[in-house]
Amino acid sequence: MPFQIRGVVASEDKSLAKYANCMARTVPLTERKFDPPEGEVMVSVARKAGPKIITVNPWYLVPWEPLVDGKVMVLHGLLWGVVGVLKAQNGDQCVVTFKVDDESRDMEFVQKDLAGLDGQI
Repeated sequence: MPFQIRGVVASEDKSLAKYANCMARTVPLTERKFDPPEGEVMVSVARKAGPKIITVNPWYLVPWEPLVDGKVMVLHGLLWGVVGVLKAQNGDQCVVTFKVDDESRDMEFVQKDLAGLDGQI
């Protein structure tokens, strides 16, 4: 499940401030290289430079729900990193419109393969 990191700017840990409003996913047990500190969870944060693994108090993780007509970024596959607009959603199935020059194309994705940008780009 994707999350948005919120409220970290006001936290005591100032190193988390750069992750404010970023999208994150929990890291599966099989992919962890170390255990997170007690009371924290390990997440992979979507950054322009690529994913970054951090640990954070779950209090700062807000479940992400895509917004129709909002910008989304593809997180997996051949279109990784490409930004489009969420045109429609039915359950976890999403239709995203991509524009190239003056043409547009709709493609279907599963919600877990998208991250909402909420005005970040």
